[in-house]
Amino acid sequence: MAPRKNRQLGSVGNALDSAFARLGLSGRLAQQRAVTLWPEVVGPQIAASTRAVAVRDGILFVATKSSTWAHELIFRKKAIMEALERELGRGVLADIRFQARGFSDLEEPEEADRLPAPDRSEWSQIALTEADKAMLEEALEGVSDPDLRARLERVWADSVRIRRWKEAHGWARCARCGLPHRGESELCAICRPRGARA
Repeated sequence: MAPRKNRQLGSVGNALDSAFARLGLSGRLAQQRAVTLWPEVVGPQIAASTRAVAVRDGILFVATKSSTWAHELIFRKKAIMEALERELGRGVLADIRFQARGFSDLEEPEEADRLPAPDRSEWSQIALTEADKAMLEEALEGVSDPDLRARLERVWADSVRIRRWKEAHGWARCARCGLPHRGESELCAICRPRGARA
């Protein structure tokens, strides 16, 4: 019985890989796995003093607790890249950038500085625009499996609704990448030049 179940899971996995490749998402999904795998790859000591923030254009951005940690990790970058390549495959990431800017999950912001977080009961009611629907149709054009198509459509629509909710509730929109972020700068933390980061 177990081999049949494994074959079925393998088939679903292959179908997802194929659909993501057709949509041009496979590379981006592999890159985003770097963010979630970061603590496992670097181990508990480094993970306690760093946070993998995001991947943009093949570059993994990692916030460090201090400039000392950023410098230390520059010396370990080659070994870290090799470990990430073992998990993700070669060529998924082009580089890692260490940024000595701390990370927000270590300290609670002042109550006045907090922006509301989206609640499903609120953002799920946001209607998609005709442009959103057209973009979704184009993105899912090559997906023939109805179940997979429905799942991908839900994920994509939810991400658009959350983004719209954040923008409507005071989150700034990055002038470069267009994603909502917390802060007063016109650029998000990833898009801001290094010297301009707080």
